[in-house]
Amino acid sequence: LQATHEALALMERMAQRMATESVWDQSAYNQELFRPSSPVHKGVGATMRVMRLECFLNTKVLFRYVRPHAAFHAHRPVSAHVNYHPEKEMRMADISKLYHGGVPNALERWNAGEGMRPNPADGSCSGKVGMGRADEPHPLR
Repeated sequence: LQATHEALALMERMAQRMATESVWDQSAYNQELFRPSSPVHKGVGATMRVMRLECFLNTKVLFRYVRPHAAFHAHRPVSAHVNYHPEKEMRMADISKLYHGGVPNALERWNAGEGMRPNPADGSCSGKVGMGRADEPHPLR
């Protein structure tokens, strides 16, 4: 957010909503930013700019779309919001190894979705949240 009167109005509205409503902060933020003024609602007047998703990315974009493409192997995003996957801390450490530590294969152990990439000998569920490496997958019948 840039320091403007509109941004201040948005943050004041958000603080009031967070203190008085049971609402998810990201949902309330989007509601306030995109909801137009009407006879029963006064918008805060803030505007939204869309940034390049490969530069300001979340982990879904990083692991599903950026990582597999050779054109992005030398790419360094401006920021990576680690919010999409359940293994946040471990993925964050590996993202840091890639972009700050210079370890080129730091992300290779991760699936694009949940969990680690399966070792074919371990079964397809191995490494997923709630499924340890030593756990036996439930047999399909």
